[in-house]
Amino acid sequence: MCDVLPPLQRLLEATRFKVTDVLAGTRGLTVRELGPAEIVPFGRDEMLLFNINTPDDYVRAIDLAAEYRSHTG
Repeated sequence: MCDVLPPLQRLLEATRFKVTDVLAGTRGLTVRELGPAEIVPFGRDEMLLFNINTPDDYVRAIDLAAEYRSHTG
């Protein structure tokens, strides 16, 4: 098992936010693909993982967050 907190902290402090930086800079980290059966219990996939690169993406994220809150109370 790998303790990813220290490497993640260093990357955040260096304003390096790319997933590839995490993968390259974290020894012992195991990465695997999650299948639909593992994701479905947590909600719709577009609400679980969402990349924000543009102002429109940000607006969509706010809308998704509001939708999530309305379903979870």
